[in-house]
Amino acid sequence: MDIYQKDQLDLVEATMADDGVIRISVMPLMESAHYLAGAMLDSDDGRQRVQLVRCGVSEECAVDVKAEVTQGTPDPYTLTLPDASQPVDLVYADGTSTTIFSPN
Repeated sequence: MDIYQKDQLDLVEATMADDGVIRISVMPLMESAHYLAGAMLDSDDGRQRVQLVRCGVSEECAVDVKAEVTQGTPDPYTLTLPDASQPVDLVYADGTSTTIFSPN
């Protein structure tokens, strides 16, 4: 199991849905040997920390939140986080992070 690096992701966008959950749209770079399995979640100092799991096509990787393929949309994967009360940081393989969601 690998964690995605920043340069392996074309788009990551997080929005709050009408039902109060956070939907993260992700477009990893196209590759034939790996796929986005989902995310590992952690909480630290009132912030949600999300690591996107890069998995080999012949593997099944354990994740906290499974990525769903969204057919017919520009973003091929969607992940749903149930808690929209805390900021969400996307944590990359090198340990750096980017805030992708902040509650109002």
